[in-house]
Amino acid sequence: MAEASSEYDIAIIGQALRVTGANSPNELWDLLTSSRDIQRKISRFNVDGFYDPDGGPRKGLTNVQHAYMLDDDVIDRFDNAFFHVPPIEATSMDPQQRMLLEIAYETIENAGIPMEDFMGSDTAVFAGMESCDYHTVLSRDIDSTPRYLATGTAPCLAANRISYFFNLSGASMVVDTACSSSMAALHQAVRTLQRGDSSMAIVCSAKLILTPDMFMPSSELGFLGPSGRCQSFDADADGYGRGEGVLALLLKPLDTAIADNDSIRAVIRGVRLNQDGRTQGITLPSATAQQENMRRLYEQIHVDPVDIQYLEAHVGTISLCVGNAHYL
Repeated sequence: MAEASSEYDIAIIGQALRVTGANSPNELWDLLTSSRDIQRKISRFNVDGFYDPDGGPRKGLTNVQHAYMLDDDVIDRFDNAFFHVPPIEATSMDPQQRMLLEIAYETIENAGIPMEDFMGSDTAVFAGMESCDYHTVLSRDIDSTPRYLATGTAPCLAANRISYFFNLSGASMVVDTACSSSMAALHQAVRTLQRGDSSMAIVCSAKLILTPDMFMPSSELGFLGPSGRCQSFDADADGYGRGEGVLALLLKPLDTAIADNDSIRAVIRGVRLNQDGRTQGITLPSATAQQENMRRLYEQIHVDPVDIQYLEAHVGTISLCVGNAHYL
């Protein structure tokens, strides 16, 4: 096995976000340290019209009323002139695409890179996205769909919008692996930088809940907890809670970031993806496969599991932290 080398380490040099209860990394830190509960009853659509306490297994109903939602005034504002988008096209654009443009811009600012230096670079863009509720909304009446519906709500354009506006020539793609989309996008970005295909990479992801459509089938399959909360590793765990968020990271090889005197937020030493193969059901995980994936990552980056100080687990994704370096 090849010896780990810093030439494969990747630095996070910029970050920006909009999540429930926080509109910046600093606000998110304050939210976490204060342990505030930011769950709320869903008000973006008439959730009471679809709710029944026993609605889980019943068609057209959900037993969930709460989620982790962004404020409406965060997602329905867009400076289309700034991003050179004509008004008629802007109304057709998925709010997820609009917010990704804004977040990408803030991420570059956060990294302290002058726009004139960033524009026209070979930066790659990888966006994690698994659905577009806005397309569903606009398509309900086929006789009144907006002119730019085809491009405004196509998930594949979420990354392309960023590459187009900033005139970037690196790879530009959307990654959809459901709940792990953003982590899979990060994996692709890290591999791109390690191969030297691009000098920088934007990793971004967006999820907005604009319709009740996914609540009913998800409740029918027992995916969602009636309380709207995740209670992982708890005897009371009964499903997961849905939430919204838009985020972006700017990545650069560590050696280059040090040479450029960039602000380094964290260091990614390694990434690894797997698939659990055939399990008891297509939505059910394999503990053995996930353990093997982690074990092989430890070996690749020469980390002893006893040194792990922090681990975050989610459906299909695991991130680790050792000291000041992050292993994903």
